[in-house]
This record gives sequence, structure tokens and C-alpha cells, in this order.
Amino acid sequence: MNSRILRSIGFAVVLFIGLPYSGAGAPRKSGVPYSISLKEFSIDGFPGLHSFAFAGTAGQLVLIGGRTNGLHGFPTNRTTASSPSFPTSAQNDTIYVLDLPHAKLLGQAKVNQLPQRAAAQLRATNTQYCVRQGWLYILGGYGVDPVNPKAIQTLPYVTAVNLQALTNAVIAGTPLDATFATANIATSADDPNLAITGGDMQLLGSSFLVVFGHRLDGLYTNGGGAMQQEYTSSVRLFDMQLSQDSLNHPQLAVTFQGAVPPGPLDPSNPYHRRDLTVTGAVDGSGKERIVAYGGVFQAGSFDGFLNPVYIDPDTASPGIKLTVDTNASQLLSQYRCAAIPFYSTKSKSVYTTFFGGISQYYWSGGKLKHDTLNLNITPPIDGLPFINSISTLQTDFSPNPSKPVTFDYLHVGAAFPPATAQPKCGTTAAPYLGAESRFVEASSVPSFDNGVLKLYETHAGVIGYVIGGIAATNPYPEATCASNLMYAVTLNPSKATKTVRLTKP
Repeated sequence: MNSRILRSIGFAVVLFIGLPYSGAGAPRKSGVPYSISLKEFSIDGFPGLHSFAFAGTAGQLVLIGGRTNGLHGFPTNRTTASSPSFPTSAQNDTIYVLDLPHAKLLGQAKVNQLPQRAAAQLRATNTQYCVRQGWLYILGGYGVDPVNPKAIQTLPYVTAVNLQALTNAVIAGTPLDATFATANIATSADDPNLAITGGDMQLLGSSFLVVFGHRLDGLYTNGGGAMQQEYTSSVRLFDMQLSQDSLNHPQLAVTFQGAVPPGPLDPSNPYHRRDLTVTGAVDGSGKERIVAYGGVFQAGSFDGFLNPVYIDPDTASPGIKLTVDTNASQLLSQYRCAAIPFYSTKSKSVYTTFFGGISQYYWSGGKLKHDTLNLNITPPIDGLPFINSISTLQTDFSPNPSKPVTFDYLHVGAAFPPATAQPKCGTTAAPYLGAESRFVEASSVPSFDNGVLKLYETHAGVIGYVIGGIAATNPYPEATCASNLMYAVTLNPSKATKTVRLTKP
């Protein structure tokens, strides 16, 4: 979720800069062997959004839920009722279908006439979601209680929607109502294991994996007195089965299969993270895997996480194993942001490129920096600023397939958003973007089933789009908003990026 809970532990400023490898003694494979460029556009009738779910293709992209305002507020216990951190007026209650290649709004439809349980989940923010066999599954999310509209909570159930039927209805202007829901939507029973927000959902074999996240019930406040929060500190596995009743109406049954680690854990564990970026990847033997990058917060502090977590199939129950790569340091973009994973057969490397967001460190004046905590000024400095850097983490398997070497690179001279294509919060330019944005792959781009792009099978051209996100006027902003700009991402697979290698201070 887009929340940055106030803590009480400071952090000293430490500076260090790494240099790019070159010449004798350099690793056999290093640097970023491709380059990307960004071209902005907007779509008439489409507002800014962040923290939303999406599904479909770039030509018929369905966007659901999320928020229409910027970063949430930080009310005290006394002011949360009059100035809520997540005002219901800013929850997105409209489903949009977009044609990104042609910059068109194909249709939009309100969800408020749907049955309350489905409508509540389709309005929620930071849900977990994925598509299997033509059905979009949306799990958890932070939203209004469907029974008590005055309460806000993490929803403890799943909604499954026939994706093509939904797309067709929105484009045709068919109402999303009880009749549509009866034929095309199923919701599961409540289960506390499903009450997750700020995580990510991936498919692994026949199981749905929910990667980290937390449960937040009640109105978010600085002091925490009006809410209850619990991190999952695990990857949870679920079996989800759709069936039909005697009238051919869809029914959804969800079974909790277990968690890794099984928990509960001490809060200092390396899995105590949420609001992270999760992508597909490839291991040293060329097999598909899942990787969790970054995330917040380390227990008792504002710090984000630097060590990636690899998620691989396992023969032992419940079927996965987690490996924290303590030798790798992702130094930028700890908060969830758009990211593009590539695999190079030439260098035997996975390259994951991150676009801005909120970060443990930031690049300024040719140096990598981290700020000292200062909550007594306006705006407060919490050590996790918005950034506009583009960076790439290389996981190199060429020296030893079972022990990869990881390098973190800053793209020199690149920014997200580009200096000439910044969104605006009101009339003020917002040069910091990326948090809670999403990457949408273009059609016909060669990729693995888990979304990793095959670098040297991909021709130069548009490979996808970065959409949405929280725009900020400053690193510690007084003004934020949901960006309505989108960026076509063009790849040149044969032109290397000018980079600086970053080293952990």
C-alpha cells in the first residue's frame, strides 16, 4: 500500500560512489547492454491513477481500482475523521479500457451497481491480481467494508471476473450490474489468510502465490491508534477453483495451502516487507522463477530492503522455497514501481530496469546519498525520498550458475519522468514519478511465460508502456497527485546504456 508509516529511529548520512567497470580486470560481462527511450502521451477522458490492478493486452488494457489522488495523508488520531488518509472520494470506482498503441479510451463503466462484495473489491487499492485461463482474480486490497460503509479494512476474500466479458461490456457500454455479475463474477468466502494488501500475486504451477504484503484494518493515522496492522512476512499459497452451479453461474472456492515461512516471525526477519516490486526472472539453469525486489519497512525504522528474495519451486510442501540474496544490493527504487526484466543469453544475465519511485538512497551531485531523519520540519524528512532515477540490477550467472554476481547500475543522464515530459500536480510540474506505476508489455514481444523479455530476440522498437503512478513535486513533497501521463518504452537492444556502477555505502 502507498503508506509510509512513521517510525522513531534515525539514520546517519553515508556517501559512496562506485565506478563503471572497464579495461583489464573487468568482469566478463558487465554494464547494461541495451538502451531505452521514453515518449510521453495522455488519453482524453482518462484521469490519473495509481495502485490499480490491470489485465489484458496493450490494445485492450483493463484498469481496475486504485486511487485518483496522490500520496495518502498523515492525519493524527484527532484529525483522521475530518481529514482521512484515504478519503473514499478518491477511490477509483470506474473501470477503464484503454488502447495504448493508439492512445484511445475504448470505454469506461462504474462498478457501483455490482453486488457490494464485488464492487468493494473492484474499488479497493493495492489489491493482488493475476489472470488464469481467461479469468482475472483480484485478492484482498484496502477498501471500504462491504457490510459497513463507514469502516475501511483489508478485504478478506477474492473476486474472479471473466476478463473478456468485462472488456466487451465496458467497450459496448453494457451496465455492470447484478445481471452481469451473476453470469461473469464470483466471489469467495471470507478467509483471514486472504486479507492482504501491498503484496503481489503470481502463478507458479497450479498455485496462486501472494508475495509478502500486510493486513491493515481501520483508518491510517500517524500514531497508529485507529488501526491494526500485521505483516504477512511470508509467501502464501492458494488453490482457486472455479465451477458452475445448476444455472451455469460461476462459483469460486479458495483453499489456503500454506505459507513459507510458516510464521509467525520476529519483525526483524528479511520478509517483513510490503509495497515491493515483484517480477519474473530466470535462474542459472535457465528455469523461470519469481523475484521480490525492495519493499518497506524494516522493523523499527524507515528503511527499505536491499536484498532480493528468489522464489523457486520446491519438492517439499507447500511447493516453494525462498532464498534471500545477501550478496546483492538493490540501492534504488525500494517502493513498488514499474520494472522491466530482461534475460540475455549472451551474458547469462537477468537485467531488471526500475523506473523512479521511492528509494532508500538517491543520486545527487555525482554521489549516492541517504538523508538523516528529521521529522520536526515541514515537510518531514523520513529518509525515503521520491526519486527520478532509472537504474538496472544485473544478476550475472556466467561465473557460476549457482552463485550469481549482482551489479547495480545508474543510467547516466536518464530520468523518469523525462525532464521534457513531466506530469503536473495542479499547475506545478512534478519531476518525481514511478511509485505505484505499472509496466505493460507490448503485444508480440518475445518473452518467457513469467513476463521476462528475451533481450536478443527482441527487435528495436516499442516494447511496452509505463502507466500511472504517484507524481511528486519534490523528493519530500508537499504536493503529490496521480499521474495521467503514459510513456511508450522503446528498446535498442544493441546500444549500451551509459552507466555508473553503484556500491552500497
